[in-house]
Amino acid sequence: MIKDFINNSNNNGKKVLMVSNLMSGKGIQRSIQKDFDGLDYTFNSKGLLTHPYFKEWIFDSIDSQ
Repeated sequence: MIKDFINNSNNNGKKVLMVSNLMSGKGIQRSIQKDFDGLDYTFNSKGLLTHPYFKEWIFDSIDSQ
C-alpha cells in the first residue's frame, strides 16, 4: 500500500517525504531502505532524538499528564 502510494505520487510528478516516529536513526533504518529499495523518496534518517526540541517536548508531555 505504501509502495503504491509512493509510485503513484512519483508518476504524478510529486516528491515523497517519508517521516517516521523513530527515536533514533539506527536499526530499523536498514530495513526501511531494503523495503523501499528502487522507489524515489526522501527519508529523514536521523530520528527524533537529534531534534533540538525533543527534550522540551518530552518534558512538556510529562507536565501535561
